[in-house]
Amino acid sequence: MPREFPVSVTLSAAPEGDRPIKSAEYQAELAAFKAVTKSKALTAYTVDSVDGGGHLTGTFSFQDVKLLLEVLAPVAIAFIARTAGRKVKLRIGDVEAEARNVDEVAKLLALAEAHAKPPQAPTPIPDEPQSYWLGFVSENGAKDVRRFDTEAHAIRYREASKAVWQIPAQVTTVFRAATREEALEKMDRY
Repeated sequence: MPREFPVSVTLSAAPEGDRPIKSAEYQAELAAFKAVTKSKALTAYTVDSVDGGGHLTGTFSFQDVKLLLEVLAPVAIAFIARTAGRKVKLRIGDVEAEARNVDEVAKLLALAEAHAKPPQAPTPIPDEPQSYWLGFVSENGAKDVRRFDTEAHAIRYREASKAVWQIPAQVTTVFRAATREEALEKMDRY
């Protein structure tokens, strides 16, 4: 089973007016691309040897997008500029894009750069207060609160208070607040 590489670049000849892929001139261009990228990032390349010729096909594979970016722009532009109609195709994972001119190469590089950056952690949404508060109203009407780290713990405490300890108070509700003062203010609204 062939090994999958995360990044590949395919250099394609122009449909009309280009040299044949097996010609010495075209193979020299592919070999130049191979030599430049090999020093930095090249991991594998494809050779067509069915007919015994062993010529490069124009498909090159890479492990590291960052290293490829250091050398791709000038060699891709040189390849495209040599003959009208040539294209450079970049595949990163499941994403493919191709370029047929210098402007499109810039877009291709922007795509590669976007994939080269490590994923950023999502911007945190302003967090709700992390404490859960259980509100009590005593027999004489005084209100008090008790802090818990989880809602489940506050609810278990409320149920236990009612059933087991028979606290002479009315347990009202569980809610979230940042501070004891804020919790007491919320209790005033109940």
